[in-house]
Amino acid sequence: MRYLLLIFILINCKKAELTEFSFGLSMEKIFTDTNGNGKNDAVGYYINNPSDYRIVYQEHDTNENGKTNLFIWSGFSAVTVPNRAEKETVKVHEAEDLDHDGKVDILRWLLPNGYIALTQVDNDKDGYFETTNYYNREKRIVRSEVDTNKDGYPDKFYWQNRVEVDTDFDKYPDHVGISNSETELRKMTKENGLKPLELKNSWILNPELVPKLHRSIIQIQN
Repeated sequence: MRYLLLIFILINCKKAELTEFSFGLSMEKIFTDTNGNGKNDAVGYYINNPSDYRIVYQEHDTNENGKTNLFIWSGFSAVTVPNRAEKETVKVHEAEDLDHDGKVDILRWLLPNGYIALTQVDNDKDGYFETTNYYNREKRIVRSEVDTNKDGYPDKFYWQNRVEVDTDFDKYPDHVGISNSETELRKMTKENGLKPLELKNSWILNPELVPKLHRSIIQIQN
């Protein structure tokens, strides 16, 4: 709602005739009170040019403590309104400080159609986003990958009823656990409750083995 309100305000601020795109434009900003309580809680940075009038970046203070905790980046939408200078935009990326401690906890990567492609989460608050979550078309997490040794490659792969683990950090999962309990799956990885896994049976290496129910929008290509 905050995002849509900012765009509505921007579109109705100015009207311009269509011209050619200009190079090297600077950005301006507009402050907005998104909840109507008389206090600005959002600022949108926009390109002010007759042929390229659009919001490209936003900052939101969702709890009104005077600090930004939600950052939103925008891109061109495939949908356009004929003969209007203001460009339709869509959210492509978000960064958010969920617990308002001054540190970003989650990064969201979005698709133009409103779907969530993936999120990256810093669960231990050390500045490294070790957990990557992949979503399906229902905007539900169907796979989580964790980089426990923080070498840039995931070594634990979780589905709803399965976990694969790369125990020797060679980028290939070599052990597997099966359970309908997420708690039990995570317990298996800590208490040596896993069984050896052949590469040919790995879901992460052979995505065609993944049941449709557990497939993400972004498919793995090997």
